[in-house]
Amino acid sequence: MTRWGRRRVALTIVLAIVAIALGVALSGAARGVALYAYLLLLVLIAAFGIGGHIRTAWPATPRFDRLIPRRDEPEARLLQLEGLVGRLAGGNPNAFDLYHRIRPMVRDIVTARLAGGRGIDLESDPARAERYVGPWTWQLIRPDLPPPQDGWSRTWSTRELNELAAELERL
Repeated sequence: MTRWGRRRVALTIVLAIVAIALGVALSGAARGVALYAYLLLLVLIAAFGIGGHIRTAWPATPRFDRLIPRRDEPEARLLQLEGLVGRLAGGNPNAFDLYHRIRPMVRDIVTARLAGGRGIDLESDPARAERYVGPWTWQLIRPDLPPPQDGWSRTWSTRELNELAAELERL
């Protein structure tokens, strides 16, 4: 704020204090209301003064978009892998979930990655596909895997599911 601006603010404050002090002195019976107005003005002046000192003492806050670090490139992840992560987020799946919900998603991921990257068809050449996928992935997608007898039984641990996810990311 410039010197002239500060003088104008100070002059306005002094005139307001003088006007309210005169009002208190001349008010007579309504002196209580005028006194409350006078005290309110003093509190407002003090609050603005303290606020000005705090604003000058603290450093300026950077803009919000500068507080978040920028990413140069978005992560390249398969949409199917994101869906698999969402399915596994609930904890260890039971045998029914593993066979009927997670297994088809893993098969889709493996089929797409093998066909796109190596030209291997999972259905027509499973022996060749087995060489490229990891052991956990193959254990889940192998064609001769029977459906579970007890759908509520627990199957894979968190460590095993993490191994499956790591194999799919490497594929």
